[in-house]
Amino acid sequence: MYDDAGSDSDDGFDLRQEIARSAFADMCHDWERNQKYDQALQLTIGRLHAAGREAHVLDIGTGSGLLSMMAVRAGADSVVACEAFRPMADCAERVMEANGFDRIRLVKKRSTEVRVGPGLDMERKANVLVTELFDTELIGEGAIATYRHALEHLLEPGCLTIPHSATVYAQLVECPLAVSWQVPKILSNADGDVLLRTPEEVVDCRGSSAVFDVQLSQLPETSFNALSEPVPVFGFEWSNREELKVKRHSRKLVEIIRGGVPQAVFMWWDLKMDLEGTVMLSCAPFWAHPDFSSLKESNKNPKIPEQNLIPWRDHWMQAIYFLPYTKNTLNPNQRVNLDSFHDEFSLWFGLESPNLPPTHCSCGFHIAYSRSRIGQLNDGLRNKRTLNYLEQIFDKSSTVLVIGDGSLLGLAIGALGVSHVYLLEPGQ
Repeated sequence: MYDDAGSDSDDGFDLRQEIARSAFADMCHDWERNQKYDQALQLTIGRLHAAGREAHVLDIGTGSGLLSMMAVRAGADSVVACEAFRPMADCAERVMEANGFDRIRLVKKRSTEVRVGPGLDMERKANVLVTELFDTELIGEGAIATYRHALEHLLEPGCLTIPHSATVYAQLVECPLAVSWQVPKILSNADGDVLLRTPEEVVDCRGSSAVFDVQLSQLPETSFNALSEPVPVFGFEWSNREELKVKRHSRKLVEIIRGGVPQAVFMWWDLKMDLEGTVMLSCAPFWAHPDFSSLKESNKNPKIPEQNLIPWRDHWMQAIYFLPYTKNTLNPNQRVNLDSFHDEFSLWFGLESPNLPPTHCSCGFHIAYSRSRIGQLNDGLRNKRTLNYLEQIFDKSSTVLVIGDGSLLGLAIGALGVSHVYLLEPGQ
């Protein structure tokens, strides 16, 4: 498909495989996303035409070209699409040609490199921007900087954007399951003797700065305790450059609805697709999804679990953010300040912490171990059975060689009273 991409490049990097493994297909097959972008384009372009104005559309990060083709079908007077990733841009070019959309002007550049003027990339500034620059964290793909640049250099004053705005939501939770992906547990033998303690610097560490994206709807409802209702913490109006700040802090007074230890924040966002808010797209888990009640009422198949009634997508999920470690319990009807922060790419959260710096690993453990690996190391049944067996076969004369990739069992074996333990670690 991509003759110039090359599957046998000098560095062994196969762009075909990278595209196949990416979320492009998931986005293209996201029926709800596509329908709501299409509806918003029709409403926005129709609004301009009804006011006697032309609709000149810019599509940033066109990918397959789908949104640009929707814009043409909705009656746009002109459409410029830009795509920086050359293999994807070549794909978009072929898709547009195959579907008879040759009138779309495809610019194979970053939007920040696009020039405006007669004979240049764009003949004129656009008055409609349609783009999908979002990830699970909303701003993790650089949406803020891209919008700010486009509003200053590529768009007319008073332009319309699709989507029009976004809202980020946070819910305070107690979730031991999530914590098991963050902090290694104490390892003990069958008698309860501690074999390996977790260092305090690891327990107190806030962990990796990378977003922890999960399908919250698939978490067992018994695995977490919702301490608060979801609350909106940030709003982004994409057509207002002055409101698109690179760094912000939001403080919300949150009422506790159930007692528990505040361990994490569940986060998701929604999009107001058009100016009037006629079309909304939500990434909320099922218990907070605005369409859940209607989907539940209209469901005719009792075999479908309730949590699977809402639209499924992998390219946008929800995220878990760990709060600074505490043993303090919050009580029902208590009120606490939830502090939310974002920079250009990331979010982080704290309680009663107005000056909390961005999350980063200070102990080194979360750099060496992924969250899924930490979860595996915390598999209690696995550890119990392994340690029980090892206690039976080892004695004081045993010399043990442990070959593994960051296994903590080797360290625990040292407390079983064996003669020597040698750890062979392939990774630095």
